Amino acid sequence: MDLSIVYYTDNSLPEPFADAVRQHLSASAKTAGGIPIVTVSQIPLHFGQGICVGRIGRSYRSILWQIVKGAEETHTPFVALCEHDVLYSPEHFALRPPAGGVVFDQNRHRALIDRGMYSVYRGGRSMQLVIADRQALVANLRAKLELCPTDDALHGCFEPGKGEDRLGIAAIPWELRPAEGLGILDVVNHGGNFAPRKRHSGILQERLHPWGTIADLCERYAIPGKAA
Repeated sequence: MDLSIVYYTDNSLPEPFADAVRQHLSASAKTAGGIPIVTVSQIPLHFGQGICVGRIGRSYRSILWQIVKGAEETHTPFVALCEHDVLYSPEHFALRPPAGGVVFDQNRHRALIDRGMYSVYRGGRSMQLVIADRQALVANLRAKLELCPTDDALHGCFEPGKGEDRLGIAAIPWELRPAEGLGILDVVNHGGNFAPRKRHSGILQERLHPWGTIADLCERYAIPGKAA
């Protein structure tokens, strides 16, 4: 196994929702060949190899710090970054980045909980889509933490592949590439997202196989909020 999962959370989600996402991730990791999971949380969690960093708060800097801590505890060449409100398919973990770089999975749908619809979403460089060369990722994010003491300073350079020229650090190779199969389901606008409210883009659809309707999804994963 050349890949580890770094699952990071600030423990802000209602536990039934968070636990359902973890169980889904565990099943996908098992189906993908038994990928080991490193959990980096702010309160102790018994999920994979657990690392508790304490109540360091909810910020872009805390996200980077937790990712770095998790990646440094693994020994595989590659890491997949998994957030606490995103549903990952086994196919996602088959992606591998360019040499010394990162790949962002473009096979992605958004579950717009507040609208009661799914949105086909392609493109973008978001942290929850990353599979990376572990050592290159750690070097990139450590440099950004050192050079960006505030969340405002991280604006425009948070994800790997963004802002390196402005900060004067080494560029990291990156690609946008879709995984084959089911892909990623990004659960947004459930009332507890850290990032701002997401607007829909592309085609909206009422049902998505195998998730069913948004109401089905909310019931199955105990997602808070009322579908529109």
